[in-house]
Formats: sequence, structure tokens, C-alpha cells
Amino acid sequence: MAIAAVSCQFPSMGRPPLPIGAYGRIDLHHANSGRIRARTRFRDIDGVLRAVTRWGASEAEASARLRVAVRERGCRGDRQISPQTRLVSASCLWLDELDRTELAVSTRQLYRAAARRYLIPTLGSLCLGELTVLVIERALASIRASHGPQPARAARRALSSLCHYATRHGALPVNPVRDTRPIICPRKRVRALTIGEATDLVARLRADLIALRLDLPDFVEFMLGTGVRIGEACAVRQAVLDLHARTVHINATVVRVNGAGLQIQPRTKTAGSERILHLPPHVVQMLKRRRSSGRPSGPGGVIFTSPNGLIRDPSNTQADLRQALDRAGYPLGQQPHLPKDRRLPPRRRGLRHPPHSRPARPRPPVNHPGLLPRPPRHHRHRLHQRARTTHGPQRVSGSFLVRFWFAPTTADENPLISWAPRGSNPEPTD
Repeated sequence: MAIAAVSCQFPSMGRPPLPIGAYGRIDLHHANSGRIRARTRFRDIDGVLRAVTRWGASEAEASARLRVAVRERGCRGDRQISPQTRLVSASCLWLDELDRTELAVSTRQLYRAAARRYLIPTLGSLCLGELTVLVIERALASIRASHGPQPARAARRALSSLCHYATRHGALPVNPVRDTRPIICPRKRVRALTIGEATDLVARLRADLIALRLDLPDFVEFMLGTGVRIGEACAVRQAVLDLHARTVHINATVVRVNGAGLQIQPRTKTAGSERILHLPPHVVQMLKRRRSSGRPSGPGGVIFTSPNGLIRDPSNTQADLRQALDRAGYPLGQQPHLPKDRRLPPRRRGLRHPPHSRPARPRPPVNHPGLLPRPPRHHRHRLHQRARTTHGPQRVSGSFLVRFWFAPTTADENPLISWAPRGSNPEPTD
């Protein structure tokens, strides 16, 4: 019995399509003019194959231009942002989008300050397509060497948010900041106070008249009894306080908004920071005493107000606490953990003068025989020109101030003028 062989033929498979963003073979054509045309087929984001053509003086030049064109076409962004957009222009679009998000006000202000202080001076002239891992690593290293680890960490976070914005709009294929090394900031060792130290601290603050005027003893006692942050303690209101149940709902913090002043942010620093705390008995007694004494509440019903009855500033409260601890001669080797804000000027930190400044030289008394009132306005220009011709232009160049104007002792002598740069206290020149 013969068995007939049956051939099974499968349908032939066609060539697989190009991936999205890929291109095929580059065809070169020599024109009569001597120039070289390079052409390829590129599969666009909608899946359609489109021809891309570039010209050059040689085959290598035409092929290089074509590869650059298809690479830019693969990561082509929208009309506002593209790989050729400079970082200084992209940062404006990114910050405008941040203002429309639900990020905390303090986070948006941090990103805006980091972009203005570190990113734009370091990377502002680069295009988005030029941001590579190596370029970003070097930029962050220079920021850390010149400003410190904390500013470098803030710059990395802001740059990562900006690159994420560019990636979502098609100007970057991936976020290059993710492949950079994380910046680790050294943390200070924090030790909690014992019960005896906490009691002694509150007692010393209650014996300080300046601390009492600033309402620091009750504020510190509330913080020690609850363990909340200083901004959260400033935002405690009557609406979140239940003295019958002896609980407080921590759901807000005080932040300073540029151009608007102090505001109560209806959210805590992190999502897990919102909590309901049980108040100790001594804190409940302190709050009842404040309520029975008729102490008025501040804006929004805040309990711990500023000396003027307004919202308490966390930065000013930190400075007041440091000065109160210095006056009390706190016996611990180091003060309790209070975060510093070195970005603020010395006066905002509670210091009247910078720690590195020397004391000012004592000025002459008002009744000094050679000290006269300030010359009239129409004589100052003549006095300035006379000093320029007498002492030379190098003595009056730059930002200078006239400190004293001494009257001549004789008719033949010229007025003696003390020229000094701002911030210095030189001796009068002869």
C-alpha cells in the first residue's frame, strides 16, 4: 500500500516592521552638482514610515547630518520645548507648570531658588539634548565643592524635576538625573532630653523676662510634650484642639510665601506627618490656663501667636530660642536640636551683627571741634570733584562712602575727607 506524501506549506512571514523611532538603511545619491544626498525611512510616533533627507559635501557629512536629524526626530517635543531648547528657557516653562501643581509652597520655592542660584548659572547655556549623565555629574560636583552638600542635593532634586518635565513633553528620551549618584548629606547626632532636663529647661525659660514676653515657655512646653515640629506648633489652632478628649490634630504648618508673608499651609511636611496626638496632663493644664486667662487667639485661631498677635514665624522663633538658651546658660554640652537656616541673613537669624564682624571703631563725639554738619546738596558735587583731583581717581573708584567731613584748620589747607568702602572703618586720612 503506497502512502502519498502530503506537503504542508505555511504562509510566508513578511518583514517585521521597524520599531517606533527607528530608521532603515541609509541610501546615498551623488547629484550632478557634486553634493551627496542621504535618505532613509523613519517610523514616526504614529507608526507611519516617512522619508528623511539630508545633504552634504561628502558621504560622511551627509550620513552624519541624517543621523542627527533622525535622532532629533525620535525625541521631538512639542512646540514649546525640544532638544534644542536651552535649559534657561525650559526652566521658565517648568516653573510655570509647577505653580499649577499640588506641590507644597515650600517645595516650589525650594525648586525655584535652586534653579535661580545653582542650575541656571551652571547649566543654563546648555541645550536639553546636551544633558548627559557625565555633564550633570560634573555640574553637581562643582555645586557641592562651592556651596556644600545641601545646596547640591537641592539642585539635583530640582534638575530631576525639570528633566522629568522635559521627558514627559518629548524633549528627552529618559531622565538622565536618575543615573547620577545620590548626594548624601551628613546628619548631626540628635539626643533627646531627659525628663529632668526638660523640666529644668522650662523652669529656666519661665525665669527669663524676655522669654516670657516672647511667650516661649508655654511654646517650648507644648513642643516637649508633643514632639511636633516648630512650624506645626506655630500652626496649632483652636479648631484642632480638644481639651476634653486631650487630643490635638496636627494637620497644618506655617510657611513663608514669597510676596505674601506667613501663611498656614493646610498640610504637613509629609503625608505621614498628619496625626492625632494625645496630650500629657501638664500640657492640658497649661492650655486650660491660657484659655481661662482670656489670652486672645491669632489669625485663624492660632494658639501661640507672635508678640504682635500675628502668626508666629518659625525662623524668628528659632532665633529667640537660641538666645534664650544662651541667656539661661543651658548646662548641656550642646543645645537641643533646633534646625538652622544659614540662608537667612544674620538679622533674620536673631543676631545683631555677623559673628565674623569686628566691633565698629568709636566715632568722634558730636561736639568734635572739627566735625561739621553734612554739606548741602549743591556743594557735594564740588566737594566730590575736589577730592577726586586731590586724592586721585583710584581713591574714589567703586562703591565708597564719605564718612566725615572735617573743617580745615587753616585757610590754606584742603578739607580732609575719609574715603572708605562699605562695611569698613578706616582711620581718617591726612
